[in-house]
Amino acid sequence: MRVFRPDIAAAIDGQGCERPLTGRFMRDAEPLFRIAESGNYPLAEGGRLNHDTVAVAIASATLAPVNGLIPVSASKDTLRADHASERQYRTFISLALKENRRQDFDDRFGAKVLSTLVEPLWDSFGEACVAALRRQHEGFLAQFDFAMENDVAYGPLVAVAYAAGYAAHGAAEDYQRMRGLLRLLPFVIPIGMPEGTGRKWLVLVE
Repeated sequence: MRVFRPDIAAAIDGQGCERPLTGRFMRDAEPLFRIAESGNYPLAEGGRLNHDTVAVAIASATLAPVNGLIPVSASKDTLRADHASERQYRTFISLALKENRRQDFDDRFGAKVLSTLVEPLWDSFGEACVAALRRQHEGFLAQFDFAMENDVAYGPLVAVAYAAGYAAHGAAEDYQRMRGLLRLLPFVIPIGMPEGTGRKWLVLVE
């Protein structure tokens, strides 16, 4: 699939703000664009996971403490039954971003900003990114309840939309807080924090 980068840049610039961070966003999202084009969502090898860096990126993006990570392999691990159920999670990536960022985002930039960005992002590359993740890791995703399966697949695009929103409005500090997660997404998919894990997040690796 061809990724329509000019459409994405135009959607960000089209917010009409004076200091959009379009160039920075486009550079940071380039690995995701390549995933969408190739249909290959490889993730990183679990043994090469930098726990500290990933935990800091998730905590910064979700505005919530992360005490550690529980890596799970897309090709090998079988989830515990409670980890596969939406009911057993205090939070997972899409909800964590929405709960901790949405109201503040809407108050500052307007309630329609994210929705006007999501459609061009989805049409230009998001659909292909989600399709690549589902196709390549369908065996792992099938272990989740349906709602959780969708969240794991769509969660990265929610993070991308927030990053694009902050970029569009020149919110450099907020963009920087999202940037670590944005740059991790081609290699690590944050799933969520199951109950009873002491603020430890499950992250999907190869």
